[in-house]
Amino acid sequence: MSETMLRHVNVPPAQTWNYLKINDITLTAPEPPATSTAAPSQLADIEMGSGTEATAWADAATPERRLVYVEPDTSETVRIFVDDEHPLLATDIVVGAGGSVRIAVTEALTASSASSQLASSCLRIHAEHDARVELITVVAGTAQPQFLDNVGIRLDERAYLESRQYVLTASTTALGLAVDLAGNHARADMRLRYLVRSEEMLDVNYLARMHGCDSRCDISISGVLENGAKKTVRDTIDLAHGGKRARGREDETVLLAGDHVVNKSLPVILCDEDDVAGDHGATIGSLSQEQLSYLADRGLVPAEATALFSRAVADDAHAHADSATRKIIRAAAQLIWNADVAQELQCAEEDMD
Repeated sequence: MSETMLRHVNVPPAQTWNYLKINDITLTAPEPPATSTAAPSQLADIEMGSGTEATAWADAATPERRLVYVEPDTSETVRIFVDDEHPLLATDIVVGAGGSVRIAVTEALTASSASSQLASSCLRIHAEHDARVELITVVAGTAQPQFLDNVGIRLDERAYLESRQYVLTASTTALGLAVDLAGNHARADMRLRYLVRSEEMLDVNYLARMHGCDSRCDISISGVLENGAKKTVRDTIDLAHGGKRARGREDETVLLAGDHVVNKSLPVILCDEDDVAGDHGATIGSLSQEQLSYLADRGLVPAEATALFSRAVADDAHAHADSATRKIIRAAAQLIWNADVAQELQCAEEDMD
């Protein structure tokens, strides 16, 4: 199968010096067919987090598109599994006024499925006024050399988004999430927690376009980088013209838990309006000697102390996932740590039930 290069994936709205190598990521993808078999997206005008080139490739390469319409004032659950049988998925979701949807996106590819260079999920969401969207994304398989999760969301008046993304096994993973807070009083809470291990790479582009008056956005990113891990995060809050009294906040916490890690962050707040507010904060470092001594007094060697923070990512993902995704998280936990950790997660699920 012939291949093509996607050279401008996860490009932020405001770029910096090219020599820093933080403006984008390049992925190797199979050449899409000359004629796409999937129906054109009805939400093609929604901005996507991974950019136009990656989106065009996904639209052409995905064999079919799933369309979900949530009726006004109703609730629905949508499950999206990127697995061995479906490595390329495209989904459009429209949430009617006052409706709510819970979307579970799970990447669970096994080693036997690594038949191409890139697996992907391309998700577009339009939330009409007063709608609610809960998005839970778990990346826990990553047998493919590369995985692309590309999301674009538009929020109308008083619509609300709660997004939680978890990365347990990165391989080379690119996450792109763009949210257009188009309506007045729209709100978006975006959370990302990750564990990136030896020789793995995580590349993230978060974008919030705050067009609506009195809109609110909160971006929180935290994770652990182990020996040889590479991570790039771009998070942009765009306080756009016309969005009076909009408020945006972004923060990042990175635990450096090994040697030879590469950690890059590009937080940006853009402003084209008065009477708005944007805040940014970051904490990057390793466990202090005082913390290690405190934990050592309680019987934990440094490796076990670091594992507490790594385990917290899996614990949080397991607590928020549905039952099918929890099985995948436990399988990943057994590979990352051991069977005892997977059993502890199983016991936690039984306690919740």
